[in-house]
Amino acid sequence: MTRTRKILIISAIAVIVVALAVIIWLVSVSSQSSDDASPAPTISVPPTPSVFPTPTPGATDGEPSDEGPVEVGIDDVATVVTGVTAEVVSMESFESSSEQPGDLAGPALRVLVRVTNATDSPLDLGGAAVNLASGADGAPAPPLGDTVANGLPSTLAPGESAEGEYSFSLPLDARGDVAITLDLLTGEPLAVFRGAAPAS
Repeated sequence: MTRTRKILIISAIAVIVVALAVIIWLVSVSSQSSDDASPAPTISVPPTPSVFPTPTPGATDGEPSDEGPVEVGIDDVATVVTGVTAEVVSMESFESSSEQPGDLAGPALRVLVRVTNATDSPLDLGGAAVNLASGADGAPAPPLGDTVANGLPSTLAPGESAEGEYSFSLPLDARGDVAITLDLLTGEPLAVFRGAAPAS
């Protein structure tokens, strides 16, 4: 064997050994990368609490209570709170000829309500309001001007009763089903009196 041929054989063997070494190294690196790979951890984020406070049942603080209105017949007595009652004393049909701004001339209804304070403390009626609606859709009846002058007093002494007169413009054909609503005390249930009103 010539010297040149020996050199070629040795070179070929060296190239094969180097190639095998490179292949083995690549396979080793690839296997290690696969073993190290793991799914990314899941981060659980707690929900952000609501910024709106939960209302306290029964709290008033100037707001209406959770209780619904006290609804009774138009001739019945409603208990707004313990010791405080309200009732519709009378209803009178009349023809309004008022010329005050905003008043409507024509058929009207005058409602007399009474509030009784059987508690031991004065009753603040400064924010009391009386409204009238008619029909199944609860159409509001426009109040007339004398309501302000003849309404309930601002304060009702213990053991006393007081009456207030309220007038509303109301067509004769809308009186078969009326609801008189008394909003007497802030934060307490409304008193609603439902029934028929006189047509004449």
